[in-house]
Amino acid sequence: MVNKGIVPQYYVEGSHEAIIPRELFMQVQEEMVRRANLETGTGKRRTYSGKYALSHHVYCAHCGDVFRRTVWFLKGKNVPVWRCVSRLERKKSGIDCPARTLFETDLHAAVVKALNQMIEQKDCKL
Repeated sequence: MVNKGIVPQYYVEGSHEAIIPRELFMQVQEEMVRRANLETGTGKRRTYSGKYALSHHVYCAHCGDVFRRTVWFLKGKNVPVWRCVSRLERKKSGIDCPARTLFETDLHAAVVKALNQMIEQKDCKL
């Protein structure tokens, strides 16, 4: 039964142990605010999507906007690619971005190569 103001309501603080520590709760709240206010290099606000590991981590070198994952149908197969949002939404953005399309396999290979280089450099310093 829902109390719609007929019976008095009380707020009791510290009556039971928290499910998660308060510090962690506050960090999550800050991250939610950060994601809600994301801006790209173009100064435009974009909706956060954490569906893919590289979402909001790949930026266009030409216009500064983010890259978005989309799927092309090539030779009878669905092929995931990443494209500049300004190029995808050319009419809406008003920007004629010359950025090329990146195949997801090439993008993943570049990330792995960069991580391996970082690991090698770390091993050399030890």
